Amino acid sequence: VGNAYETDLRDYTHGRIYRVGYDKAPAYTPLSLSKDRPQELVNTLKNNNQFWRITAQRLLIERGQKDVVPALIELTKDQSLDEIGINPTVIHAFRTLEGLGVLNEPNVQQTLYASLTHPCAGVRKNTVQILPRNNQSISELLQKNLLNDKEPLVVLNTLLALSEMPLTPESEAALMVRLEQSNETNDRWLPVF
Repeated sequence: VGNAYETDLRDYTHGRIYRVGYDKAPAYTPLSLSKDRPQELVNTLKNNNQFWRITAQRLLIERGQKDVVPALIELTKDQSLDEIGINPTVIHAFRTLEGLGVLNEPNVQQTLYASLTHPCAGVRKNTVQILPRNNQSISELLQKNLLNDKEPLVVLNTLLALSEMPLTPESEAALMVRLEQSNETNDRWLPVF
């Protein structure tokens, strides 16, 4: 009692699976990351192992130096998708830029606005989440028609972002049109809109 979730639905007749492993996975190779090698940390954001990407992102942010900003911006230009249709490298690069506090710099903002049309919905969603809350961002969101994105989570995050931005006549009109044309009554993410 107290060490496990108590429920009448718990199965007391079968064992538990504690670990499942893929026997054809490539051999695990640990990395030795250091804040003293920032370019290596930037390159590790491209690693196929999430642990190493997150560790590299954390070390870059903890390091707090902005000398890696150009390299991070270069990573965000990658339009490729992996075998399941995502690009985690770009997401980590943007989140690292956010952690370094450089999202309001003009070159970073232009990169953010360019990524609003990225083929990966996760990149578009994360970009919308970290956009500066200003009139230029409103213009970019409306111009790139993210209120009608094919991915519902991008639409949801666009609605949330616009709700945190100054209300303009253009954004008000676009929101009203979007809400009037809403057909997401059966969508699990947008039922209230």
